[in-house]
Amino acid sequence: MVRHWNLSLKFFVLCSFSFWPWLLHAYPTAPVHRGSAEIRPGDIAVVMAWDQIMEEFWVPRTLQDKVDYTNKHGYQLIIYNDTSDARSASWSKIINLHRAMTENPDKLWFWWVDVDSLIMEPQYSIEDHILAHVSRNPYFEKDIVLSWDCNGLNTGSMFLRNSDWSLKLLQDLLELSWLDPIMYGEQRKMQTLFHASQEMADHFNFIPLRKACAALQHRCRLDRKAAHQYNYHKGDFLIHFANCAPNRCHKEVNHYHNLLYSK
Repeated sequence: MVRHWNLSLKFFVLCSFSFWPWLLHAYPTAPVHRGSAEIRPGDIAVVMAWDQIMEEFWVPRTLQDKVDYTNKHGYQLIIYNDTSDARSASWSKIINLHRAMTENPDKLWFWWVDVDSLIMEPQYSIEDHILAHVSRNPYFEKDIVLSWDCNGLNTGSMFLRNSDWSLKLLQDLLELSWLDPIMYGEQRKMQTLFHASQEMADHFNFIPLRKACAALQHRCRLDRKAAHQYNYHKGDFLIHFANCAPNRCHKEVNHYHNLLYSK
């Protein structure tokens, strides 16, 4: 009886040691060094750019909130004046993110935000509101955080980790920019790269649009009942006046600007 029990114990121990490595592989633990608590405000930069047509109406109303927000949380604000070339102004986010990343190697994360936006809830920090929810994986980093709506990738507000992968993504997009230099070409080309391989897609982390880029009025040809998913609601972090600049939605911008600074 004792011998039978000893044999059973030996068999159990042997199986345990054989099974344990497979168990670790099947259910790996997330690395502890990727928590948002280790990201300090000084590790984050907010990047903006605009061209001359935005200076008369938009910049006086949509820059101060970014200055106030970065001062409040201790982030660096990086501003570029766009120089026009044959590419659409929508490509400026790729051009200037690449520039910001190469000029500021000490930063860990960059937040690109379109100038036609207002931060309506400035108490939300990037670390807690966005980066704390980035998916963790032991095999690869999530290097870009943005939204996917009914029209595809939305680049009006996106977060990029300062990494070799992110830098290569931006470089690849710049090389492709002349193949689709018109408005929203950067979204189409990024979407093409996303679909190119699973390895590429693994680095994307998607968040709901209202998390960081709620729209004033989202144009969705495929789902006309998507207002709850995409349109701004009271309490949302940011409102994006997409498809408004430079000459539309001035009344709405003034309304939300006054609402923000009357709090």
